[in-house]
Amino acid sequence: MMAYNKDNIYEEGVAMSEPFDFEAFAEAEGVDFREYLSMVVAKLPKADANYRAIQERINAIYEQYPRVMKLYDREDVSALTEDECAAVIEIASLRNQRTEIEMEAAYFRGCYDSVGYLRKAGIL
Repeated sequence: MMAYNKDNIYEEGVAMSEPFDFEAFAEAEGVDFREYLSMVVAKLPKADANYRAIQERINAIYEQYPRVMKLYDREDVSALTEDECAAVIEIASLRNQRTEIEMEAAYFRGCYDSVGYLRKAGIL
């Protein structure tokens, strides 16, 4: 989870007193919302240990049950063993958790951009 610690330092190690680097979605030229959101999500593997752990677990399940990956990669009906079905259920749950982290990151990035916009406008 991205947050400030007790010393008011962002989890990634950026102190709040450092120069404010502001580039809001509204100012990113030639970038549509999906691309902007993708840029936010792309930072998660480095910034969020829980996100990284979820992705590593998904990859480990795919290695253990290669037919499960095929189930997600194509639309063919496939007969799975009981263990493979359990793996599918776990992957679905992990993907949901990963999506929640992505949505949280996008929300907090929006908050960050809002504060930056208000500072730039001289309101804060």
